[in-house]
Amino acid sequence: MSHLPTLTPADFGTGTCGREPAGGGTPCGAPATWHVGWLRNEEGGLRNSLACDAHMAEARDQFVYRGRHRVSADCGMPGTVWMTGRCGVLKAE
Repeated sequence: MSHLPTLTPADFGTGTCGREPAGGGTPCGAPATWHVGWLRNEEGGLRNSLACDAHMAEARDQFVYRGRHRVSADCGMPGTVWMTGRCGVLKAE
């Protein structure tokens, strides 16, 4: 008997780059490779987005962001929080 729950893994690696052209238009749509944390929102969490390699290079050169890390399965899991250099789940009390 397994003591592990039956879960369907979330494949966050299939997320797409959300960069939109200046003035609006269709988002990039390339596979996302970076998870970018911007400024804090009203609830105290980070506003975040996904970027492909090309648009991460653009963001690095043109914008100020709080942090970034490679997209991983942890990024899209329920209950994750932005940690230094990655997303993760806080230890239960």
